[in-house]
Amino acid sequence: MRTAVPLLWFTLSLAGCAAAAPGYSPDGPAKLPAQLTPFHGGTIEKSGTYVVSAEERALSCPKLTGSMQIIMSRLKDSPNRPKVTSTTTTMQAAAKPFFGGGSNLDVDEENRQSRARLKAYNDLLAEKKCKTLDIAGF
Repeated sequence: MRTAVPLLWFTLSLAGCAAAAPGYSPDGPAKLPAQLTPFHGGTIEKSGTYVVSAEERALSCPKLTGSMQIIMSRLKDSPNRPKVTSTTTTMQAAAKPFFGGGSNLDVDEENRQSRARLKAYNDLLAEKKCKTLDIAGF
């Protein structure tokens, strides 16, 4: 009796696998999604103003507004992000010739760039005759 239970289980598991195989044929070759192209954002000028790219200009009002809301939430959270210390900056500068890589932005510099981008996006919303957001507190 003890060998009958494993044998029964084995037989049922094989029957379950075999039931799916007969008559199955896929619809055709698998269709893979198209490869995503990278989004090219704007640039920050030396004066600190953000220049909107052509791809950003083509964004719809809801997409611009959504991007602005994400930027604002990151700005609200910026006090919780660690500041870059002078020790960290010195160590990164010393390691750069050996390991390469770019420098990390200081949180304050990143916030300045985000505010410039927010202003440019808000101006773009106004240019497109869309509802603008209140960004005075940012």
